[in-house]
Amino acid sequence: MILSAGDISFSYPGAGPALSGVSFSVAAGERVALLGVNGAGKSTLFQILNGSLKPAAGSLSLDGTPVSHDRRGLTRLRSAVGLVMQDPDDQLFAATVAEDVSFGPANMGLSAPAIRERVERALAAMGISDLAATPTHMLSFGQKKRAAIAGVIAMEPRILLLDEPTAGLDPRGVEELMQALAGLNRQGTAIVIATHDMDLAWSWADRAVVFSRGAIAIEGRTQAVFSDGDRLTALGLRPALVQQIGAALVETGAIDTIPRSLADLVALIRR
Repeated sequence: MILSAGDISFSYPGAGPALSGVSFSVAAGERVALLGVNGAGKSTLFQILNGSLKPAAGSLSLDGTPVSHDRRGLTRLRSAVGLVMQDPDDQLFAATVAEDVSFGPANMGLSAPAIRERVERALAAMGISDLAATPTHMLSFGQKKRAAIAGVIAMEPRILLLDEPTAGLDPRGVEELMQALAGLNRQGTAIVIATHDMDLAWSWADRAVVFSRGAIAIEGRTQAVFSDGDRLTALGLRPALVQQIGAALVETGAIDTIPRSLADLVALIRR
């Protein structure tokens, strides 16, 4: 495991517990989906894993070493764990895309050539090299999303946390973003996505973690978690559409396995 949180609890001032006794870990190269209704605790956990919030109780370890919340400890944590927030306007602040993406590497004290190389790699990974000189306020919403992610991956984190990365994107934008994230994952980056999109989670994630009222209600391999449709419904979620259709077809004998994507479902039916 790269990152481990043990028995984490946290409350916002004047509010009830946002997290209660949450234990969560991320291994190298994993693809994890955090699921749950609004207010279930997903975004709060992300901010704790990135060091933006300090837990009231529990422990956080990076490579087996406890994380300290002083400047040195947080720098070490954030060099390994990158967080991309839901609204890209919360992260973009520089005049141009290239300037924004260069901010993190520059703060790491890298040389100008090293900064330039990281910026070029990050822009290429997100497919926005042609937008390097574009003012950030002129970007479309989808372009802003990818620019915000580029700014984080320019830090070369080993874990990338993304809060609702596909929210507000059209189908083509979702496809392009997920292809870019798949490329990062193939290079070894562990990716954790908080999402309400059950179909995305079903087709993409190796592991699913379902939150409810600040605690983990279900976790495990995605297929196992999604197989308990009644429990997901009770938690305010629904099984993925492809999974439901696939399961019905398996019951009728039309196909012999539940597909993970619409393309796979169509191919099985045609065969």
